[in-house]
Amino acid sequence: MQIYQKYVLGFYSLLILVLMAGCDKQQTEEWPVDKTKYVFIEHSIVTQGQLINTPYDNNGPHLEFPTYTYNTSTKILSGLINFDISENLKVVFGNSKSLTGFAGSGTASGLTGLTRLPYKYEQLEIAKIDANGNAYINYKGDAFTLKPGTDWSDVTEEIVTQQHGDRTGKVNMVTTDKIIYLGIWEKSDIVEE
Repeated sequence: MQIYQKYVLGFYSLLILVLMAGCDKQQTEEWPVDKTKYVFIEHSIVTQGQLINTPYDNNGPHLEFPTYTYNTSTKILSGLINFDISENLKVVFGNSKSLTGFAGSGTASGLTGLTRLPYKYEQLEIAKIDANGNAYINYKGDAFTLKPGTDWSDVTEEIVTQQHGDRTGKVNMVTTDKIIYLGIWEKSDIVEE
């Protein structure tokens, strides 16, 4: 009986180890980017409300917390940096939502410093960076690869109406959902504000 219990215990221990290994599929090959640099990827969603006809109350929400800016010419990233800028930093992920026109106003954004991949945020996954610096992305059920300096985007439109007595106001809400692989930038050009 004791041999049987040891066998069962050993089997389940091995099964747990195999399952744990399968659940944590980290990028195991050597990191292809120089330790003085990082990969910069941003997810940006901009919704613009375009007036079709009045009356339409422009009482949309106001977003009020942009925390970073960047310059693609100088490759300088500045803002609220709440992560260590060390040799372990591999990817900086920026997330930004903006409202304009009749959709509302303002921007909310944030940065996350990543020390390993894959990384998931809501429906977006940065799966890995290959030896050529390409980023493998999964988003809303689609898988695609971005090279440094390229992007993926999806534009959707929705007509929103407001009733004012016997009159109907209409606005076309245009949402641009974009994932931008800004490139491989120097860690020394990250500026904390």
